[in-house]
Amino acid sequence: MWVYRCNEVVNKQIENLLVKFLADQANQDELRQLELWIGNPENEKLFYEFIRTNALANAAIKKYNSENAKANILLRIKQGKKSFFKRHVRRNALKYVAVMAVLIASSYLIYNSLGAQKEGENQDQKIAYGHTEDVLIALADGSVKKIGPEKETFSFLNSSITKDHGEQVEVTTPKGRIFKVTLSDSTVITLNANTKIKFPKYFTNSQEHRVVSLVGEAYFDVSPDEHKPFLVNADYVHVKVLGTEFNVSAYSEDLFVNTTLVEGSVNVVDSKDTLNSVIIEPSYQASFEKSTMDLTNKRVNTLDYTSWMQKRMIFIDTPFEHLLTKIERTYNVEIENKNQQIKSERFTGEFDIEDIETIFKALSASLHFEYEIENNKIIIKGDQPVIQHIN
Repeated sequence: MWVYRCNEVVNKQIENLLVKFLADQANQDELRQLELWIGNPENEKLFYEFIRTNALANAAIKKYNSENAKANILLRIKQGKKSFFKRHVRRNALKYVAVMAVLIASSYLIYNSLGAQKEGENQDQKIAYGHTEDVLIALADGSVKKIGPEKETFSFLNSSITKDHGEQVEVTTPKGRIFKVTLSDSTVITLNANTKIKFPKYFTNSQEHRVVSLVGEAYFDVSPDEHKPFLVNADYVHVKVLGTEFNVSAYSEDLFVNTTLVEGSVNVVDSKDTLNSVIIEPSYQASFEKSTMDLTNKRVNTLDYTSWMQKRMIFIDTPFEHLLTKIERTYNVEIENKNQQIKSERFTGEFDIEDIETIFKALSASLHFEYEIENNKIIIKGDQPVIQHIN
């Protein structure tokens, strides 16, 4: 697990290169750009400052030599292989690139050294991932099947036709729960937390499309059928495919509806204006902005948008308030932020989904806020008053 607070001194392009390097995601061209940038003495100072800032505490800085980071970039460029990075950096993370990973081994030390909270506070309050409610499967006859946390999948492969139009099924996941559904055509849909999807129990011959409706986020591995295209009706957009793998994020409270393509080809269409559409290729994302109705596409690292299936959270220049919303979904927890000063802060970082206290210790160490846990609620305390000294 690693996290860092964006550094305003380093420009966004270079900051992204540094983040990719630290996350072992930079390609050779990006490493070359970073090498050229560090070649300037002034930039080299900024590089070291960036490394030191993101170490979060003097205790961590002492264990990290920024010269090794620079040397590692040059070695990786010369070798042209990631094997060196994986073999040496991951074996000695604190020595080479553990500016972020330092938090794994020393989160308590960092946390206490910054004095964010008193020793022992909240030790009895643990909110672990997976503590959640049942998945609900609502059938056409009005009955509801409840699936407990011991089961992670459900299949409709053996469904039979009872009506020509096909009975409708609705699956709802609560916060803190990932669930996989196999449809009657062998399409596999992985639902993220706090998601609802509706589909026919069986796709009949009379149906022109295989239509599902989505509110929330899901990853689709669609079974090919050239005679019956697959159509996802999401918030503001329709996604039309033949057979492919893609992720759709369409939470009602989010500002964007994002469709990220892993394999195949999809056509993303504005549900209000069919002339507003875009066809995307693998490693591209179609993004619909709700406020402006703009539909754009860009190249992305698909792992950043599908990591939730591996129980990881990745944030890319994410506003702090949006970060909290995602944590609430993932952990089925309520978060109240009383600190106005940190609402506009932006984060780029990655967490393995573990107990939420570890995550909040890292965040509070970076932003210097205090918090408390009360049952299933986390309260970020208000702005600290300015102490005036009277002579």
